[in-house]
Amino acid sequence: MKKKISIMVFVILFATIILTNAVYAVSLNLEPIEYSEEYKYYLSLSDEEKQNVLEPSRYDVITPKTNSQALKEMQNIFKSSNLLKNALGETYRLNDYIPENLVIKNQGSTGACWAFASLASLETNLALKDYSEGMPVTLYDYSERHMNYGSRRNVFNGGQENEYGISTPLNNGGNFFLAQTYLSNGLGAVTENQMPFEDNEENINIEDLRNANVSTTLYDTIWFEDDEDIGKDELMSKMKQAISTYGGIYAGIHGAQIMSDAYNNETGAIYCDSKIMYPSDHAVAIIGWDDNYSKDNFNEASRPENNGAWIIKNSWGEEISQDLISLKQQFYDAYETELNEEGITSADQIPNEAIRAYFAQAYGESKVKIEGDNLVINIGDNGFMYISYDDANVYDELYAVQKATNTKDYDNIYQYDNLGGTHAIGMYSNDNLYFANKFQRNIENTNETLDKVSLFTMQEVTCRVYVNPNSDDLGNLQNVSIKGGLEEIVLSPGYHVIELENPVTLTGDSFAVAMGINSGEYRQTCMIESKEYDENAEINANESFMTTEDGFALNQWQDLATDVEEDIRGNVTIKAFTQNKETEIQLDKIEISKAPDKVVYVEGENFDKTGMEILATYSDLSTKTINNYEVLEGTNLYYGQNKVTISYTENEITKTVDQAITVNRANQEKEVSSIAITKLPNKTSYALNTDALDLTGGVITVTYTDGSTSEVNMQSADVTVSGFNGSIAGTQTITVTYEGVMATFEIQVLEQPRPELSNFENTSAKMNNILVYMYEKLNDTDYISGNIEVSGITERNADTNYTYYYYISGSATEENIEDWVEIQNPTFSQENESYTMKFAFSSKDLNNYNDLKDADKIYLYVREVAEAGEEQVEQSHMLEIDVDSANATFYVDDELIGNVDNVVDDNTNLENPSDNQSPDVVDDTVAGGTLPQTGIISIGIAILIIMGIGIFAYIRYKNMMK
Repeated sequence: MKKKISIMVFVILFATIILTNAVYAVSLNLEPIEYSEEYKYYLSLSDEEKQNVLEPSRYDVITPKTNSQALKEMQNIFKSSNLLKNALGETYRLNDYIPENLVIKNQGSTGACWAFASLASLETNLALKDYSEGMPVTLYDYSERHMNYGSRRNVFNGGQENEYGISTPLNNGGNFFLAQTYLSNGLGAVTENQMPFEDNEENINIEDLRNANVSTTLYDTIWFEDDEDIGKDELMSKMKQAISTYGGIYAGIHGAQIMSDAYNNETGAIYCDSKIMYPSDHAVAIIGWDDNYSKDNFNEASRPENNGAWIIKNSWGEEISQDLISLKQQFYDAYETELNEEGITSADQIPNEAIRAYFAQAYGESKVKIEGDNLVINIGDNGFMYISYDDANVYDELYAVQKATNTKDYDNIYQYDNLGGTHAIGMYSNDNLYFANKFQRNIENTNETLDKVSLFTMQEVTCRVYVNPNSDDLGNLQNVSIKGGLEEIVLSPGYHVIELENPVTLTGDSFAVAMGINSGEYRQTCMIESKEYDENAEINANESFMTTEDGFALNQWQDLATDVEEDIRGNVTIKAFTQNKETEIQLDKIEISKAPDKVVYVEGENFDKTGMEILATYSDLSTKTINNYEVLEGTNLYYGQNKVTISYTENEITKTVDQAITVNRANQEKEVSSIAITKLPNKTSYALNTDALDLTGGVITVTYTDGSTSEVNMQSADVTVSGFNGSIAGTQTITVTYEGVMATFEIQVLEQPRPELSNFENTSAKMNNILVYMYEKLNDTDYISGNIEVSGITERNADTNYTYYYYISGSATEENIEDWVEIQNPTFSQENESYTMKFAFSSKDLNNYNDLKDADKIYLYVREVAEAGEEQVEQSHMLEIDVDSANATFYVDDELIGNVDNVVDDNTNLENPSDNQSPDVVDDTVAGGTLPQTGIISIGIAILIIMGIGIFAYIRYKNMMK
């Protein structure tokens, strides 16, 4: 009976444990995020229909703020004013600043316009950064062909595969997502000379792809919101800020054909009033704007209601050149019978002018000319074009490179999303969402440091970074600081590299990187790479994980390859960037390998290193004998001294070792007749109740009964000193005794106040009354002024004189500041026991003004120098600045504009375009990915063949004139 009871108790306890664990198990209700309406429509198209439009973005960009809100909430007035700066102008084009990097290229008959537009964004980004920093002009020219092939898996000879590419043909085109993936997965970009453009899309050897050297690093991209989400005016303002600050914007448009009502080649103007009639099928780079571009420049058959156009860099070349013999022959072959009836019996009888006149009908009279044996057609404005602010497609798919470098800033990338973040999953909750990747290290890199991680997000999120450098155990993650000393960072929709404040040394065979995000809304999303996008995506267990706030605390994670529903399985878009640090051979220690010949001395002698050998040992255990060492305390040895110190410095590393010696008293048989103080100590003035007697530097001269003398250091063991009292102010006589003989000298004990530092522990800083002065004239320099208030200062001392300095930085961990600015005439107000210091600042005083424009937050460093009497002490303190950007006042060319809202509204006061569509028509056609754009010459020839009546009219007219 007892046995049965015991068994029953065990069963109950076991069940209780199971149920208890079940109660505390964390539930992560992940689900796929719904596609955008544009992408749903795209999926409904047939394969043939998909070939004629661009693949749109799968998801809507989500941000909780309008452009104005984001600017007003920005905690860096230097950055927000810089974003608004050039967007104020009525016209702007990057050609005026970086013309060398806006050379028009020609995609020929390829479908690579997406690559040309994407790399134009990268190239102009780098060039504009150089320009703004006053750097020499550099021509950035990256290979569109390498990007095109680098994004595909199966376009290589011998059936070889590119694991970084998708399984679609080259002629399916691409989009900015593919470009972003290529630029971030370690494959590109590479310079044009490594894989020059060829007008074909034939299979190539995969070695041609792999052997190129990457020469860029992508840090940040911008995925713009839809104009329907934040409003057209807001979107236009944001676009202008981006172009003037970061460079060209990738845009999906309708590649208007030659005879289309949507295009006027005479001016290069494009306007589409309907997404259905003119679907988006081409990608370009927007490189400027003109608010006053006349609507009369557009095709008379289809004109917008308003003036204004975006300036675009196209990829159709500046001009088309075709030999006349070939054109005549093609025309003759197509219309031989008709031409014979007109008396033309061979191709060479067709007049040159007939060919020119015909093409002039399509391209414009001023755009077509004959040069030698060629027909030359100018495309648009020498390859540039203008697309109306009112265009139906231009705001649907907009992306830009926000930050990049022209160097490869890493040695290794650890990643599971070679094909990019293709799907969005998440949970409906305002709880934090955590996701992590476990990585196996390449242990050959024995001294490897992690300095950057990256994330792709379609939602604005606040993000924290966690790392376990010792193993892939997610239970031992450490929160790491982000560059600038930040604990967290706000990421806008796009791809972002997050730089760590300090590199993390990886010590184990594996490591883990995790991120915690929160959107501030009741939905948290994460981008993953999944097999739904491409079956070749590799998804394995024990790679990517997700959890909630509770799960993070309890170390309960769900494996995204095994623990979730099949439609949300995948790998998260966390990448880890590491550097291989070569092990530096450093000085480890020094030792005396052979003692000196002489180790016994008489006081007053100097140390003799004859015979001594010093051996240096290094971190790699190598050794060498050194001679250029220094002997400390080796001159004028004093009685009782028992050592000298050997010091050696190499590569700023100093090591020391002691050599034992014996110093005997000189003239031991003689008696001391007198002593004299021949050198006073370095310090003869002391603060009351503060300092102890310091005899450093003091020397006495001893005279013996035989008339000989010697010098004795006051710090010698045989010297006694008396007479000092640090608690009594005034002149004091100090007595020095040696061998019973005395001498005296005087010191001063000063009664003076001690300087006292203020207490900054509970202070805060606010920047207000901000005035922003912006100038469109190139010879005037923008500047910002205002007030800064530091509140909460305590323990200020009335007997102390204070001098203050300030420094504004984009980093919370600034060290060794040199460019302090003295605060002139600060004012103090007191409330209870705390003080508020208020002072004026001006960016004209800041040598790091350009650096501040790139920071997300700004920090105030305050240096306080306290003086009382002859004593001075100082301290420095860092405060994050609360910036009152919303109430900043803006002036343009010294004319008052108002606050941020006034600036944005003044720049985009355009009427909304008319869509010219029936109100009951649902237009879900998309713009974003890019499909092949038909070559211009082939279009021209097709038109010529189909509409040959124009040339017949010319021939008949010429015959009548004979």
